[in-house]
Amino acid sequence: MNPEKDMWINEALDSIEGIQPAQSENNFYDKVMQRIESGNRITASETISMANVYKIAAAILLIVTLNAFTCINFSKSKVEQQNLTAFAHEFSLTGNNYNF
Repeated sequence: MNPEKDMWINEALDSIEGIQPAQSENNFYDKVMQRIESGNRITASETISMANVYKIAAAILLIVTLNAFTCINFSKSKVEQQNLTAFAHEFSLTGNNYNF
């Protein structure tokens, strides 16, 4: 193999020497088991109130309504037609006059 590549591999392998496994608290396992056995109780601070749910739903409904209104009233064809008409008037391409 390539000696530079072998040297790079050996450096990478040597860098992990002296690594120690992670250690946990003394009673970590007991705490975990106690939580599992007690069940998944949700406290009042972990729940979302219905008032907040209604506020979020109202905000989403408002955004969707405004988006639909914008899409309906400002369609691409209207804007394109207005742009083309303005362009034609700017360069006197309306056919109403002759440039000699």
